[in-house]
Amino acid sequence: MSFFEKCRQTTVIVEQGSGVLFQPMIESYSYILTAKHNLYNDSVFGSYLDPKNLNELNIVFYDGVVLDIELEENVLAKFEHQSLDIAIIRIKKRDFITSFRNNNNINNSDEFKFYGFSGYKRTYPNLNDRISYFDLIVGDQIIPNKEIIVRNTEQFRQEDISGCSGGGVFKEFNNDFLLIGIECRMDAFSTNERSNLRLRFITIDAFDEIIAENKEELVPLYPPYMGSFDLLVENIFLLNEYEEKRNFVRRRLQYLTKTYSKDLTPIAIKQEFEDELLINGFDINNITDNELWQMYLEFILLSLIIGSKENMTIDKIKEIYKKRKILFAKADRWVELKEDILKSNLFGLEKKGTVFIACNGNRRPNKVDLCNSIINISEPPHAEEMRIDKGIDYSVDLKYKHIYAIEQLLLDNESKFATANNNNIDKILKEVLQNVCQ
Repeated sequence: MSFFEKCRQTTVIVEQGSGVLFQPMIESYSYILTAKHNLYNDSVFGSYLDPKNLNELNIVFYDGVVLDIELEENVLAKFEHQSLDIAIIRIKKRDFITSFRNNNNINNSDEFKFYGFSGYKRTYPNLNDRISYFDLIVGDQIIPNKEIIVRNTEQFRQEDISGCSGGGVFKEFNNDFLLIGIECRMDAFSTNERSNLRLRFITIDAFDEIIAENKEELVPLYPPYMGSFDLLVENIFLLNEYEEKRNFVRRRLQYLTKTYSKDLTPIAIKQEFEDELLINGFDINNITDNELWQMYLEFILLSLIIGSKENMTIDKIKEIYKKRKILFAKADRWVELKEDILKSNLFGLEKKGTVFIACNGNRRPNKVDLCNSIINISEPPHAEEMRIDKGIDYSVDLKYKHIYAIEQLLLDNESKFATANNNNIDKILKEVLQNVCQ
């Protein structure tokens, strides 16, 4: 699916304006993010005195399907920001490809795409033609209250943009697409000339304030798997090369994961260790990548197998980080990241510690150990560039391995699981993996 197609299938009509479908950190409902004024009849912008009846809202999805209010039962609800022109409409869970929230700061000259339903295009017979999109560039004014002024790269008539208010401002990011914010109004417009150059949008993080005020009824703007490792457990340690016992071994691994990580969530780890999860220089928007958290779960499982079986908590992770850390990057060749690895946050890792590297581009590389080549870096980082405890020699005291080293040991020792049963499976797992950090 192209970037345009992804943005199009999340763009919706909300009354005379537009909105964006977004899947938050739950599987029972979805959000429509929109401009608050779309939910009011007021003719004066910003007055918010005459709210529209929630049960009579006209919401139309990109494929022409109208939201059936009667089928929404007790899910349908709206939540407004106290001062900003944004709102969340909660609806029953829909199937679509959701965008990810942007986690980066916005800077002058950043370029984005803005999508919405121009009023006069809504009756066009071709669904693709009903969507309008605009190329935006951030101008010189970033307003402190989370409003950003942007300019169109082309001039448009007022009727081209009318009806798009509340639509999404997006950016392409690797194979994903990021929601930067929600357009709320023209910054200045002319009804007679093609000079409607400036718009305002409100950044995605402003919606966090709505959620914080309604935390009993709303969940954060992160993918569902950020709220539970259970949604990732099917994708860990695939063991596809096993001829026998594959299902038995994987079921045990999944059981251990579900049993002992039930009190730990990706979102809690992100909040506590955000600066310690990514290899230096990689975009913070990778922080919610699905594959990162699959591999992080494998990292957790290793500690359960070779250590003690006890519930994983943030405090337990802090103890593990003294012996082992995991760093993530969206990259194909992990062996080319040596300098960046050494500039990453390795504070707290003690002597004989292991740095596990997780790259989504090649989940199963042939080489899983950098311990020798890390010493021979042609241009090692300067001491002041490294984030490592005093007295730790990166080339002697630490080891560097790809996270696949764990599964590789399981594959290489398949024969040891031939006699595995419920009584001895944990002992065999520990025997096979206890030297993975050596």
